[in-house]
Amino acid sequence: MPNATLCAAAAADGYSLKSIVLWPSKKIPAELRVMLSSTINIWEDNDGWMTDAIFRRYAEDVLLPGIVERRTLYNKDEERCLLLLDSHPSRAQPDIWQKFADASIDVVTYIPHSTHLTQLLDRGVFAVLKKCFNTKYVVPSSSSVSLRRKAIADALPQALQTALLPETIVSSFVKSGVLSNQWHAVLSTFPDEPSVTLKKKNRRFDFHGKIITDQDFLDEWRNQKKMKEEKIRDDDDENTMEKKLFDDEKPKKRKIQRKKVFLDDNSGDERKQENSRKIVKRELIDYIY
Repeated sequence: MPNATLCAAAAADGYSLKSIVLWPSKKIPAELRVMLSSTINIWEDNDGWMTDAIFRRYAEDVLLPGIVERRTLYNKDEERCLLLLDSHPSRAQPDIWQKFADASIDVVTYIPHSTHLTQLLDRGVFAVLKKCFNTKYVVPSSSSVSLRRKAIADALPQALQTALLPETIVSSFVKSGVLSNQWHAVLSTFPDEPSVTLKKKNRRFDFHGKIITDQDFLDEWRNQKKMKEEKIRDDDDENTMEKKLFDDEKPKKRKIQRKKVFLDDNSGDERKQENSRKIVKRELIDYIY
């Protein structure tokens, strides 16, 4: 079966937004649409993975309105909010974070290779989700794909509902050190030296472990992105110009008119053609004997 992505967002008081499943298909199977639509939104996606376009839609249509609505519910429209986020490449869109900054929402990204210790969903919610899903998922007797999808649709909403219980979410925040003031204890478990070696240098703008809604940071990010786009555009223009100059300097191929050649072959002195045939025939006889 193809890969699919589950997107979840939770608040420190135990509240969670409606989860999203990115399904790799232009048409959602009926067994998934009927059973998941009431508890989980399903978005069609070509690959089933998070992309720049999908994340933009998720941030602008789910995260931002959900945070604003939650803040209004508590009658704290002027209060600042904090969003903790991983550093997936799809997050590298400073224009999105400008909207969050304008809405008084501070966004902080996790340090690379640290989410297994610091990301609250990894510390509790997803572990409970996997355990509950493996318990509730019943392997169908037939190998039919539609039956397997139906079994997933039966198990996933129940498992997700259990994983996103308020007590589980709050416990995850505590384990990650966000609510317990024990962040120093969590960070002290990091190794002194990284165990992962990068094979190639990352040339993207470094937004890992940063407050990416800081205005100075956003301005620098946008300027670097603009410079990069201009360089790519200049390189494309230069390559186009070089190709044009190369094409102009290439010698022109002489076009032969087949009709003219055909007429030339058939025109001429028939006596010369007959003599040439006799010469070829005589040379062939001499060669054989």
